[in-house]
Amino acid sequence: MRCLMALSIGIFCVAWWPGLPERNNATLFILLLLMAWFFVFKSLPKTACTALCLGCGICWGLLSASWQLQYQLPASLDKHDFVVTGTIDSLIDTNDRRSRFRFNVDSAQLLSDPNQAVPLRSLLLSWYRFSSADIELLPGERWRFVVRLRQPRGMRNPGAFDYQSWLQQQGYSATGYIRQAEIARRLQSSQYSIHYYRSKIRQAINSSGLSELGSAVVVALSIGDKQQIALYWDDLTRLGIVHLLVISGLHIGLIATMGFFLGKLFGRLLLPFYRWFPLAVSAAGRCSGPLMAIAVALGYSLLAGFSLPTQRALIAVAVVMYSKLIYRRIQPFACVAWAMLLIAIAQPLAVLSAGFWLSFVAVAVLLWWFTPYP
Repeated sequence: MRCLMALSIGIFCVAWWPGLPERNNATLFILLLLMAWFFVFKSLPKTACTALCLGCGICWGLLSASWQLQYQLPASLDKHDFVVTGTIDSLIDTNDRRSRFRFNVDSAQLLSDPNQAVPLRSLLLSWYRFSSADIELLPGERWRFVVRLRQPRGMRNPGAFDYQSWLQQQGYSATGYIRQAEIARRLQSSQYSIHYYRSKIRQAINSSGLSELGSAVVVALSIGDKQQIALYWDDLTRLGIVHLLVISGLHIGLIATMGFFLGKLFGRLLLPFYRWFPLAVSAAGRCSGPLMAIAVALGYSLLAGFSLPTQRALIAVAVVMYSKLIYRRIQPFACVAWAMLLIAIAQPLAVLSAGFWLSFVAVAVLLWWFTPYP
């Protein structure tokens, strides 16, 4: 477990570095650590092994940071106009002034120089109402826009929400707004997008005859859309129940628990067939609970938009269910360490999120309090 924690700490610590080393120095550092890992890892004492794991974690953090910065909008192109082609990959956040959405980029060229392609990955775009009043946007559609982009940034107010950090955690290459709306072109209608089906579910809930507050709560709990409960956010915060209406690890854990017991029930229902199919029934009884838990947790995460908090909860559920599948009695703190390592590998910037700290600190305190001493 010491090595797991060292790997996690190595990955996460890169998020607080003021700058990344030069590419040549980073490459040399990574190669030396890889050579040390393959050739001398087994012969090192525990302290040296921990230090080596810490270094390998730093290597992964550097590689992830370099890969993400590769798709960031260069400072020299800040506030320039681009022609971008891609897909709407989120629900449409709409109010009286604008529609905002995530846009996955297939290609991006400078408007002033079409031969200059810019490597961008994902944009947060706004389409203001004075130019889009008669245009309906749907998730999953492919569009070509003329946009003005700028680098991800936010206010540096102490104690306030770090908008720039949030944009980087979400993987946005730039933010911007759509210009010359009259030449925007829809290239393809919505097809096979989870967000398209989420928007249809939201539309069905809003047209079901529930009250405004009821619709907002059901939409928030079913598809993870917080847009409609924004009007009641302050009231829910004063009541101390706002966390119950935002899909997080609590909801994923509850759904996974329900799925686990449903899977176990399904395995028990197959027991009358054990005489004819002993191997199949035995395997189903053993695997149905964990597999059903992972399946329903994955389905609920996708329904909630597969946001970063739901991804972290899904990883934790997968670690626990995997230990059930292989019939290994893993210590609770070892499960936490494995979950933290997998989250670090998948989301190196998760350490910048307050939800990450709240989740792991709360779980660690509960385990420390309820785990019996040896």
